[in-house]
Amino acid sequence: MLEGHTMEEVLIVRFSEIALKSPRIRRWMISRLRKNLEDALKAAEVGGRVEEKWERIYIWTEDVKKASEAAGRVFGVRSLSPAVAYEYMDLEDLIEKAATWAEECVRGRKFAVRARRDKDLPFTSMDIMVKLGERLKPLGEVDLTSPQVTVNVEVRGRVVYLFSEVLEGPGGLPLGTQGRALSLLSGGFDSAVSSWYVMRRGVELDYVTFSLAGPLQMRDALLVAGVLSSHWSHGYRPTLHLVDFSGVLDEIERVVQAPLRGVVLRHLFYRAAEMIADEEGHLSLVTGESLGQVSSQTLSNLSAASAGIGLPILRPLIGMDKEEIIGKAREIGTAELSEKVVEYCAIARGSSINLSRERFIQVLKNMNLRVLEEAVEGRWKVKLPDGAPGALSEIESRIESWRYRGDEGEDVVRVNYGKGVQVVTPNGFPLTGRELKRALKGLKGGEGVHRLPRGFTYVFSCPTGGWAVRMVSLLRSLGYDAYYSH
Repeated sequence: MLEGHTMEEVLIVRFSEIALKSPRIRRWMISRLRKNLEDALKAAEVGGRVEEKWERIYIWTEDVKKASEAAGRVFGVRSLSPAVAYEYMDLEDLIEKAATWAEECVRGRKFAVRARRDKDLPFTSMDIMVKLGERLKPLGEVDLTSPQVTVNVEVRGRVVYLFSEVLEGPGGLPLGTQGRALSLLSGGFDSAVSSWYVMRRGVELDYVTFSLAGPLQMRDALLVAGVLSSHWSHGYRPTLHLVDFSGVLDEIERVVQAPLRGVVLRHLFYRAAEMIADEEGHLSLVTGESLGQVSSQTLSNLSAASAGIGLPILRPLIGMDKEEIIGKAREIGTAELSEKVVEYCAIARGSSINLSRERFIQVLKNMNLRVLEEAVEGRWKVKLPDGAPGALSEIESRIESWRYRGDEGEDVVRVNYGKGVQVVTPNGFPLTGRELKRALKGLKGGEGVHRLPRGFTYVFSCPTGGWAVRMVSLLRSLGYDAYYSH
């Protein structure tokens, strides 16, 4: 309320589909929306008071513009309007105050007047529109069909709210009204957008990233998760689970034929995520899969990869194409980061095949899935958004420490993954290029440790950096002196 002031700036917040709920659910959702708005204002360092009403929420603040930006990223908000609020005595006083405020808005422009008011007032909405329109008519041209500016008047009790701007919000339901889920987040366009759509339906989301290339992929996912949490998770503090999947990849490459690896990897993503979800109390998993976008996302392969997964898997992008997804990523603010994310996994080069569930289950029987349990048990939990800067600093330090800065005169073995694997070895290196490739390949199965010479510096490079960092991570875990370069 105005609390004795004759005029005050206010932000009017309109609900989305909350208004369609039963009275009890509506009151609960409005209350949750108010709390989420308060959290958004606090995060944006905007002072103000949030007042919930049955038909609207009002944010009383001295910085309406900044409050609009914050509230415009709160799920459940259908639209909002920066406004001024006046106390009035009667209809004549209301028209006088509204006309004084609207003069500069309509001067020299086509305009219309729209009004709403409480039904128990002694005048109608039409009374307001006719009288205010007549008062403003000498300043501009009345155009009810396509006005350049619309003077909106809302009367609630003894207060009139005046505004000319209606800003769209994200809509949906307030975050925290539909339970919790775990989103598989790679950092790319798809997983970020799918996470946004599920949050828009009121679901509190935590995230899991399965690192296929060590710290580079962890960094990319952390940056995207940071945007989703700081811009869109108002009312909830999500956790990002970072899982080192290098051991799982090694087991897949040891046991599974190349055309089947992509589908097997997808299934193991689901299975590991389900382990975390069961432990943390999530009700479902969320993925960014779009039907037919890649070979492992055909209907047959999605069905096979989902075999044995007990939790529901939500796929909000299943019918969207890539252009739509990228467009939405630009709207929500993750596109710029996702554009820099590369595909890290070289595990499934070439074409995948369509797998039946029966054949897929048979393939899994040959795997040692203890490596999956170990990966989940050893995961790194980062609380967002507060924990992101510290985690990012630690990751960046690790990446930087692995970058090669040596001289060419050292005993350096260079391995470049481009079109095939090219190697350059120093004088005195005991293996031929072919033997070196065989030894590197054998590292993933364990036997290459005895065949790869020590006492040399191994430098890896590839077009995206992902494969190179993964190889560095693997060799360092085995005690080798290894680095990556661009």
